Order: sequence, then C-alpha cells, then structure tokens
Amino acid sequence: MTWLSGYPRRTKRIVWPTDDAELDDADQYLTRVSRRDGSDVFDDRIVHVISLRIPDLKSLVYVADLHENGNDAIVYRKLAILPFFVHRLTLLPSRNGFATLEFNKTARTLTLRVHTEDGVILRQLTESVAAAYGRLVAYGSLLAVCVSSGSTTSAAYKALAGTTEFLSRVDAGGGNTRDFPTNLVGDQLLLWDTTQDYATRVNIPQDPKFPMQHSANFALLAGHKVALAGFLSASFGMNSALLKVFSLDSSDVPAKTFTHGRHPGKPVGILRNIVSQGSSEPSDIIVHSHHNGNRLSVFHADLLTGQIKTTASSRDPTGMIETRRYTSHIRTDSVYISSPFPAHAGNRVLALADPAEEELSEDDEGDAWPPVAHLLLLDFSPTMLQALLELTEEQRTGLATHLMSENAGAQVRVVTRRFVAPASADDEAEDAEYLWPTPRPEAWKEHLLALYELDEARRRGEIPMSTLEYDERPHNHRAVNGLGYVQTRLALPADVDRARVALTSGAVVEVPAPGKEGRAFYFDEASMEWS
Repeated sequence: MTWLSGYPRRTKRIVWPTDDAELDDADQYLTRVSRRDGSDVFDDRIVHVISLRIPDLKSLVYVADLHENGNDAIVYRKLAILPFFVHRLTLLPSRNGFATLEFNKTARTLTLRVHTEDGVILRQLTESVAAAYGRLVAYGSLLAVCVSSGSTTSAAYKALAGTTEFLSRVDAGGGNTRDFPTNLVGDQLLLWDTTQDYATRVNIPQDPKFPMQHSANFALLAGHKVALAGFLSASFGMNSALLKVFSLDSSDVPAKTFTHGRHPGKPVGILRNIVSQGSSEPSDIIVHSHHNGNRLSVFHADLLTGQIKTTASSRDPTGMIETRRYTSHIRTDSVYISSPFPAHAGNRVLALADPAEEELSEDDEGDAWPPVAHLLLLDFSPTMLQALLELTEEQRTGLATHLMSENAGAQVRVVTRRFVAPASADDEAEDAEYLWPTPRPEAWKEHLLALYELDEARRRGEIPMSTLEYDERPHNHRAVNGLGYVQTRLALPADVDRARVALTSGAVVEVPAPGKEGRAFYFDEASMEWS
C-alpha cells in the first residue's frame, strides 16, 4: 500500500567502496576533462562508469543492487575494468549484463559492445559514423543510437546545421566541443540486433518545410516504431514542441508528427525529452517532457503505434496531429521532471510540482527560497484507477483512514477530469493544468463549480488538503473512457536531491554523485486490501 500512502517502507544508503585502489586513483581526476562519469538506473540496479584517459586509458564499471540484503547500506561493487574509454553505458533488460558505446573521434568510428555481468565482451559492432548523439537505448535485443551520416545535402538539414545541441554529442565534455564540425546533424538511427548480429541505419524523416530540431532523445516502441522529441523553430512557422513517430522497417507508413500548439515563449523554453524508463515492466504510456515552464504530456502508446487512429489537422504548421484533439489519450499536466535519470517505470511516472501558493508563508523566504518541490508519483494503471473508482463511500473512508495510519500526511488524488473548472457558473476560466481551454458539457457545470470553490477555500487556508480526493465525473463510479491517473505525494526527506532522483521497479532512488552518498526508498506494490 505504500505506493499509495507515499511513505517508504524502508530506506537504505548507497555508498562507494572504501577499499578500492582504482577508485581512489580515479578520484584524483574528478574535475579533469580527461575523466567522464555516467550513471544508469534499470530494474532495481544502478550502474556507474568512470572513463579515464590518464594515466591509462580505461573505464571502471560499478553496480549497486537494490536487492542486496543484510546491511543498512548498499555498497557499489566493481563489475569490470574495461581497456577502452566508454562514452555511453546502459543496463540490459532482465539483468542480462550491460552494453557500452565507444566513439573514436580520430577514426570517426563507433563501437557497440554487449557485455556479461562481469564485463566479458560477448559481441561487438564497429561502424563508421561522422558523429553520434544522445543516449544508448536498449529495447529487447535491439541497441540504438542517433548518428550523423555526414551528409549536408538535404535542404531540410542544411537549415538545421549547427543548431543541434553540441552537448548531446557523445564525445562532448569539457573543452572538446570546439573542434566539432558545425555542418553536422543527427539524421539517422543506427540499430543493432544483438541476437541476429545485424545492423542497419534508418533515416530520420524530415519535412523540408517544417524541419524538426532535436537532441537525439527518442524511445523505441512495440511494432518497430520510434518516438523522437523535438521542436519547430519560429523560423519555419511558429515555436512548437513536437513528437515525431516513424517506422524502423521498410514499410510505406508515413511518419506522423504531433504538435502541442504554439509555445508562448522562446525556443529555449521548449524541452525535447522522452523520459527514459527505469524498468523492463510493460508500459501503456510514453512520457514527453516538452515545457520548462513545468509541463509534460503522457501519451497512450497505442496512439503512437497506430492502434488508435489519428488525423493530421493542424494549419500552422500544416499536416501535423494536434494533441488537443486527443485529450482522451493524452494528458498534459503542470508537473515536471528535473532529473536526467529514468523517471518512468511500468505505468508510473515520477514528477515534481512546485508548492501551491497556499502552502507558502513568509517563513519560507530567505535561505530556503525557492521552496522544495513536491515529489509526486503518477500511476496511469487502468486497473488501479478503476479499482479506486469502484469503491463505495464506506470503502473510500476506510481507505483514507488506512492511508493516514501509514502516513499522517498522505495525499492521494484520483484524476479523471477532462474539463476546466469555471470561476462561476457563467465563467470559462482556464485551469492551470491545461494549455488550452477545454469545452465542458452542461452536466459537468455544477460539479466543476464545486471543485473550483474547494480549491479557492484551500488557497485561503480555510480547509486542508484531503487524504483521498476524487475529481470524478458527475455519474459516480462509471467506467473510465480516457487516460486517468492516481497521484500520490511521496513523503521523502526535504534534502533529497531533486536533480538526481530516479524511478525503478520497486524504489525511488537518489542516484549518488561521484564521491557522494545516495539513498534508495523502497515502496510496496499498491494493494486494494487493508484491514
């Protein structure tokens, strides 16, 4: 029940070994450009790689296993010492080892390797590439990374040359960006089927009239599809966050692009992130973080794979799919993700929300300003949502009592609402949750007005937040026809580094920085049984 109550059942420290000579030597170069650090979190494990150029070319790979029993601390264990410089590393599903990426800047070659748990190389692939970008993505037996073909002949890409973020280059770091060619962009995906030992490249489709800029941030989907996050610059119509979906095979199905509409700020305010997954659990959703003004969108995966039909209807730019027309399968919420680590596991999303105005006081200002953001868990499991909606009033009261027994400050919201709350019976004021006004049926008017008055009373400090709150439709307990979710505020310490949190199968992790400690906060699966 602790996923619902928000209170972890136990906490463990995550620490570095104290008797590791190689680690001690590597710490001498902690602030040097000759050292690169990288972490990944997947299936209740954290992997960290320290890549060094001096005094010897090598990479140290460490793992912390959240399933480790016994002590009150999890100690990083050294998996391997690799005789090359690792630029990217990712854990493989089902604890089947890990994969590495090495980029040779002089030879312009990229080498992918699959390793056993103790670092032994099982297979490797070397390809000539002009540049490589973003993270190394694993999906089943596939490894994928964004690369540059080196071609600058495409009119669409000529318009983008020099604009791809240099820091997404796998060989970026320190002062190494100065000699990057400015006429290259990531225009292909390199895919390697590690089981069949077969490699191929797929061109990223571009519309010459509306070329999408991106930072090589993508996800592989079932049915050999890829979702790539990006944006359209006002130079080509208007500033807009985009999500492009295209096939990895040779099918004739054209690419489709979702647009979130006109972005109110400058292009720098548009993020281009697909939130990575920290678990191999099946998932029904893709999470698109696209607005640094605290906003992200959750897509039902069937909308992207084509199981749910869509129609291009946008006029500016033309030929794109407007997300506002599919609000039953897309949620856009005023929460955000500040960590580069995985924040999506199964149908759960780890997000942040700034404290509401009514939660602040004059005492909050000063050294503690800005206030610490709340950590929220959004659970899009349709089974959990439906189970909570079907509870009787007596059962809801019993569940609220049980949640308070586990966490006196528990706050759970069951969210199914698709419409804005008006300030009055005749007002059409927007809700902060949405970028666009959402028409509401007359049957909702009274219900939404009551919700608005409840929020206003909270803003005035007249009533506290509820332990268990529903915003459900006027027809109580009916089946959910759209993408709803259950939101839980997590009761984690205020000093948890919000920029280093990650979500995996059974825990929220504060990923340790080099030389620092981290923490694992363990949660049980939410159950609808309590006594």
